[in-house]
Amino acid sequence: MNQEKYVIAVLKKLKCSGSKKKEIRKELESDIAAALENGESLEEIMARMGSPASLAGEFNDNFSKEEITA
Repeated sequence: MNQEKYVIAVLKKLKCSGSKKKEIRKELESDIAAALENGESLEEIMARMGSPASLAGEFNDNFSKEEITA
């Protein structure tokens, strides 16, 4: 899985508004870029972050009630 597919897979599982998804996308892309610059491989980064489902689950668990969409 490449970086774009990983990020999209995470975003698809988020239960929040479109604007919040854009914010999270920028955050993920920035975090991945920083880790790549520090010498980590994409595979190592994805392993550390976890599967798209588990990472999205962490985000979903931390959203406020206002951020969660039906």
